[in-house]
Amino acid sequence: MYASLMRVAGPALILKGASLRWSNFRRGTKLDARTIKATSSVRMTFPHGLFLTRNLIGFTGVFRATIEAAGVHGDVELVREEPGVAIYDAHW
Repeated sequence: MYASLMRVAGPALILKGASLRWSNFRRGTKLDARTIKATSSVRMTFPHGLFLTRNLIGFTGVFRATIEAAGVHGDVELVREEPGVAIYDAHW
């Protein structure tokens, strides 16, 4: 049943929902996803030093799995990393 709901919602709505719930599970961090058609730019902000680069790269798999749970093939890339900020591009 949950899988069916994910497919109906689609990746854009799922990423928007993830943005709203993100800080509930990761205190002190924020996720902002902005979607246009089949592309989303995801900005994660967090206290400087909280995540290593390999952690930020690991989140690409989390975001990719989220998109694919909506029933579409997706690709996510960490495109920029600054102290306390990570920017991801997602395409599906």
